[in-house]
Order: sequence, then structure tokens, then C-alpha cells
Amino acid sequence: PAADLVNYLHDGRAHVRANAATALGTLGPAVAGAAIPIGVLMRDDDMKVRIQAAWALDKLGDDAVRAAAEYLVGALRGDADVGAAVAPVLAARKGKVLSALLKGLETDDEPHARRILGVINALPDAPEILCDAIESPAENVQVNAAIGIGMLGEKRAASAGRKALETRRTGGFARTREAVFKALAMWKG
Repeated sequence: PAADLVNYLHDGRAHVRANAATALGTLGPAVAGAAIPIGVLMRDDDMKVRIQAAWALDKLGDDAVRAAAEYLVGALRGDADVGAAVAPVLAARKGKVLSALLKGLETDDEPHARRILGVINALPDAPEILCDAIESPAENVQVNAAIGIGMLGEKRAASAGRKALETRRTGGFARTREAVFKALAMWKG
């Protein structure tokens, strides 16, 4: 039964944890209640375990991904292969995981932020999302939102993106101002 498989998620052997996650994933949405125990594996020391956990969460469905979204966003940090496995799982859920993605922008880890921005920028309403995010009182969110607007490009960010950047060229946090100039430079590219 599924309860036995959940117990194996805590096994001391990486291959057993990975196989348990895979087995739970094959059971699909019927075991969506296992989302959090599988989500915890997104912090596992073993890259293969994290990749299998991402696959399993994807197979458990939208509700499971939403429940474990913060774990998935956290797993975008670090290993590129894990990030490549996690990003499409999040991207497929679009707005259902948006709050976890925005919370993830509180990072000062630049590669992590860029992976999160890659998922956000795939959303059709990315310009609006990032223009709202740059209004955050949190410095890291402002910095990352500015870079995200720059990544969108001038055409996609449109006048709202330009205005959001230009109003932050002076005052506020020094890091935000630096990020705004980087973002504008991306457009000149």
C-alpha cells in the first residue's frame, strides 16, 4: 500500500528513496496526500532522489504540486539538472504556484533567482507579475523583479516594464538601482 511506500521515502539508502518516490508517482492523483513527504525529498542530498521526487509530484497532479510548491521552488537552487527537472513541473501549473515563485524571489542567490524568473517569464502575464513584484518592500524581490523585467525584453515588458524600472533608477536600495541599470542594459544588448 501507499503508506508503506511513504515510509520508504525516509530510508537511509538514496536508491530506495528514489524508487519509493517513483512508485508513488505511478499511483497518480490517488496518493496526492503524499505530496509533502515527497516534497521534502526536494531537499535530499542525492540529486537523483530530487529528480525522481519532482517527477513523482508532477504525476500526482496539480493539487500535489501546489502543496509542495515551496519545496519545488527551493529545489531550483543548486544543481542544474535538478532545476531542469523542476522548472517544467512548476511551469505546467502556471498561476497555481505563483505565490511560491514570488516568495522564492526573496533569494540573494543569483542563479536560483534566474531559474525562478525563467519559470515566471514563461507565464503570459509575466510583465504584470514582475511589475507588481518590484513594488515589494523586500530588497531581494525588487532586485530580482528588475532583472526579470530585463530578461523579458523591452518589447514584451512594454511601457509598464520601462516605467517600473525607470522609477527605481534613483532612491531606494543601492542593489535595486544596480539591478535596474543591468535590466535596462539587457534591452540595449
